[in-house]
Amino acid sequence: MSDSSKHIVIIGGSYAGITAAKTIFGHKDKSTRVTLISSSTNAFFNVASPRLIMEPEKIDKVLFPVEKTLEKYSNGVDFKFILGKVLSTNFENNSLIVENGKGKQSINYDYLIVASGSRTDDTAFKLGGDHQDTIDSIKRLNRTTKDAKKIIILGGGPTGVETAGELGYLYGKEKEIVLYTGLTGPLLQLGPGKSVETISRLTELGVKVINNKKSTNFQKSGTRSSVLFEDGLSENADVVIPAYGVTPNSEFLDPKFLDSKGYLNTDEYLRVKGHRNVLGLGDILAIGENTVISLKYSQMAAFESVVSLEVFGNKNTKLKPYSPVKTTLGVPISRTGGVGLMFGWNFPSFFIKFLKSKDFMISKAGDMLA
Repeated sequence: MSDSSKHIVIIGGSYAGITAAKTIFGHKDKSTRVTLISSSTNAFFNVASPRLIMEPEKIDKVLFPVEKTLEKYSNGVDFKFILGKVLSTNFENNSLIVENGKGKQSINYDYLIVASGSRTDDTAFKLGGDHQDTIDSIKRLNRTTKDAKKIIILGGGPTGVETAGELGYLYGKEKEIVLYTGLTGPLLQLGPGKSVETISRLTELGVKVINNKKSTNFQKSGTRSSVLFEDGLSENADVVIPAYGVTPNSEFLDPKFLDSKGYLNTDEYLRVKGHRNVLGLGDILAIGENTVISLKYSQMAAFESVVSLEVFGNKNTKLKPYSPVKTTLGVPISRTGGVGLMFGWNFPSFFIKFLKSKDFMISKAGDMLA
């Protein structure tokens, strides 16, 4: 590995991948080459997904061409954008295999940053590949929820609650809207008080919240869908929206580097054990919290320090370990406000209304992605 010419490969073109590229470019080291690989030409501000389902005409405001962003921040550093899917990685010989419309190709690296993120069952909430799939999913949900008489949302986390709130605000008086949390209550990470408040706010919007009943599957037949539950019962609806959980994009990684859920294991400095030239960043991390807040406030100090030391050889750099912040989460429940905590403290509803409920931060979408 030559200090005079370093090839840095970044896997992932969303929040973490773009943030990693900006960090590398910030060193203004023209002896480095950066290659970023993504399965989509555009990054997607998925934070706004629940609002976009109601207002799909705003989709263009939350999509950002990755290559254009790289060019903007490159600082004269040589870079290349590859549209493709990573099929496999080999940490032992510092290489990976990418497949795209031109076929398969092998790429060697000096340093690898795995920032491949995670995906959701419905691509309306996260990119699952090409951004057009997400556009199509958002428009489909907009169209089908408009026409539906009964809508079921599955999932008691932020995405499920936000989606239920948006639908309740528009249709709560004219449609049957049911949220199955699959747990003892929604937003349990915020504590029992906030969970009870969430139920109250959703109920006022006309959303029925059902706890302690977990779905196992749902099937679509014609224009109707049927949700199957663990107790063996089922329920029909015109639209079923799966808004639970995420799956790490880690199929291309050797399982020995992953935890039991498929997330990338690293040390507290985000380095893969035994491979100091392989770093992780973002949702893919086993020690992360799958949020933009975690990336910005918990991971970045560690990442910037380890890049300075390992990639650029700044021996005076003092490594900073990953350090999770106290619970910080603001969840809009319609356009009137919501519930949340900021660094463990109460996040008042009027703050959530001002910061997020108003436009789901669409006006701030480019801050991290463009």
